[in-house]
Amino acid sequence: IILLEHTSSAVLLGLTIFIMLLVGGISRSEVRRLLLIGACLIALMMVFHNIGRSKTAKGRVKDWIELWTKGYDKSKPVYEFADAELSMVAIYNGGLYGNGAGQSVMRAKMTHPESDYIFGIFFEEYGLILAIPLILTYLWIFARCFIIAARSKWVYKQLCVTGLGFMMVAQAMIHFMVSVNLLPETGQTLPLISHGGSSIICYSFAIGYILNASKQQEL
Repeated sequence: IILLEHTSSAVLLGLTIFIMLLVGGISRSEVRRLLLIGACLIALMMVFHNIGRSKTAKGRVKDWIELWTKGYDKSKPVYEFADAELSMVAIYNGGLYGNGAGQSVMRAKMTHPESDYIFGIFFEEYGLILAIPLILTYLWIFARCFIIAARSKWVYKQLCVTGLGFMMVAQAMIHFMVSVNLLPETGQTLPLISHGGSSIICYSFAIGYILNASKQQEL
């Protein structure tokens, strides 16, 4: 349902479900069947390429490729920069120690600085010295989730902890990669950091469930 309107979210959800199926012990024949279905969906999207937000997706991919192949046009004024370019400028401005909380310059020039590119703003304000611990925190959550799932005696808890942990961390990694132009713009926010009340509430419930699963192993 969401594939055409928000492809990155659909792909993220699909990968999460696939990981949960692997943890649940899905057979190889089912894996092959799922991969075939995925290939068919991709083929259909290529055939019906003018439906949904395909034009937006094409534009984002085009901009991403141009940044890698043509580089930056130094003669172009700042107000014509794409958000991905502004994000990398913000990261460059941040340097090692950052400019201080609330001192981001690129924030005022981006379209969605508080959501889609919050990592660039975070880097500009707090620098590499805090950006690296932030990335490592998500990787630590990812590792802890799989340790909790491996120690659990109940398959249900294994599936839930694995799925919740993978979705949270995968979304964060996509956000980081978009911020440094390793991926085209996706619109994926940074869990628990980006602006958004419902997102924070949902991920807070997710972390609460993961902690509950971990606590029950000690009882």
